[in-house]
Amino acid sequence: ADPARAGAATSNAPTRLSLVAAPVDSSVSAAPGALLSSWVVVVKGSPASLLGLQFTLIGSVNPDEVRDLKLTVNGVEATALPTAPGGTEFFFWLGQNPVELPRGFSTMQITGDMSGSLSGRTVRLSLIKKYKVFAADAKHNKCITPMVDERNQTTITLE
Repeated sequence: ADPARAGAATSNAPTRLSLVAAPVDSSVSAAPGALLSSWVVVVKGSPASLLGLQFTLIGSVNPDEVRDLKLTVNGVEATALPTAPGGTEFFFWLGQNPVELPRGFSTMQITGDMSGSLSGRTVRLSLIKKYKVFAADAKHNKCITPMVDERNQTTITLE
């Protein structure tokens, strides 16, 4: 086998993107900057560009009680939402400044502030469907459909 050809085939492999929910504490205080959602992002093939994410709020917390959501990737803030745009959908749009996801593993987290009398209420930010993740192959600029695994997603009870 020609090593040059083998290398070329590897570098042209299609990008595969997986988002796997990572467990978070199941009981947290409603303090500012509470960790609400955590994910391991796996990129195979070419690097990927993360363009947007649409999370659904699940639980007994009302959307207007969730404030100052911040999306961080590998410890760097990617974008923030001061309030819910209405309803239970929280859309993080990164199109103007997409997050470049290198091959391998990355971490993605959402933190936020809660307001109101929340003791005993529950919250979970969920990527219910894979089509709620907007990403592209960074090398070929083609949309890619990720695999989303929410099995380890944690429903949080607020203290």
